Amino acid sequence: MKKSVLIIFITLLISQLLVAQEEKSPGFLMQRAFNRIQTKDYEGALKDYNEALKLNANNAAAYVSRGTLYALYINDFKAAFADFDKAIELDPKMGGAYYNRAELKVNLKDYKGALSDFDQAAELSPNLASIFYKRGNLKFANLNDKAGACVDWKKAKELGDAKAGDALDKMCK
Repeated sequence: MKKSVLIIFITLLISQLLVAQEEKSPGFLMQRAFNRIQTKDYEGALKDYNEALKLNANNAAAYVSRGTLYALYINDFKAAFADFDKAIELDPKMGGAYYNRAELKVNLKDYKGALSDFDQAAELSPNLASIFYKRGNLKFANLNDKAGACVDWKKAKELGDAKAGDALDKMCK
């Protein structure tokens, strides 16, 4: 009986140690940050992203995630740009970093810069419909390129974006 109690105790202790270790991993912290965003705990999410980056300063995905938090919820666009730039520096093939930076540039009316980033995102992530839909919107609304917009909306529709199909039907007849 004493051996089984001791084994249970040791198992519980090891489990607690593993959970404590996991809570200090970048992946755990990033997931918790995401969960905190869902509950509008933006300060807590920022702390988790910062801690994840302290543990692994070369984590491009953490920079993209934190940059998105800055852009969408904290309205610190300078910090968002810095994080997207750092993610691209660490992983130049991360299409999501270019896509998010393009979205930010559109919001700040840097349309040519946004187009360049959307182009890069499309090259790196050619099966992501939202890139083509958003780039089409940019071309149509801000760059006076209806033909280019129609090409992008057609591609987005082919990739399954229903809104792109609506835009294609309305604007490209």
